[in-house]
Amino acid sequence: VHISPGSLPKGLHSLDLSRNKIANVEGLRELTKLRVLNLSYNRISRIGHGKSQTWGSNIALHCTSSVH
Repeated sequence: VHISPGSLPKGLHSLDLSRNKIANVEGLRELTKLRVLNLSYNRISRIGHGKSQTWGSNIALHCTSSVH
């Protein structure tokens, strides 16, 4: 799964990308209204380009880890 910048509606509040074998998460920075992002059951090794401001200052990120 590849998400290009501008390919998702900017007003999106919730996004479920679970069970997609995703390794890298990029292209979500412009989703300033996003409050729920489900990335469970993926192969995440990187989120963004390593920049500390990937999510902006108004996003609270809650991470849980599950090994299945």
